[in-house]
Amino acid sequence: MRQSILVVDDEAPMRKYVGMNLKARGYDVLLAADGVEALKQVSRTRVDLLILDIGLPGPDGFDVLSAVRRELAVPVLMLSARSRDDDKARALHLGANGYLTKPVGVDELLARVRALLAQPCAQTISSIANRTART
Repeated sequence: MRQSILVVDDEAPMRKYVGMNLKARGYDVLLAADGVEALKQVSRTRVDLLILDIGLPGPDGFDVLSAVRRELAVPVLMLSARSRDDDKARALHLGANGYLTKPVGVDELLARVRALLAQPCAQTISSIANRTART
């Protein structure tokens, strides 16, 4: 089964750039333009990785990250134009697994994606519960 990545960014060119590069590497890609759509997507679709911008309409990226962390153990890579240390620290404190600053090169983005998907934490809490119930 191919791994599924949700890309959340309010800038259409950035969503397209990231999405096309991930699709070209064989990933299934879902797209969302705001925090509300991102939360809908993660609630109804299995996602192996979330790539999340901070400056979103509706719930911002910090709010989405907090909500996701309450329900899922999915890796989250923040991808933002915000380069201040306090934004990076806040994202990591809220549970982000990594932080990249825009603009980002394809090679670095793909390396981070591969690294995060290779980590054992790339599972939902429900998949862990299902596996535990079967044993």
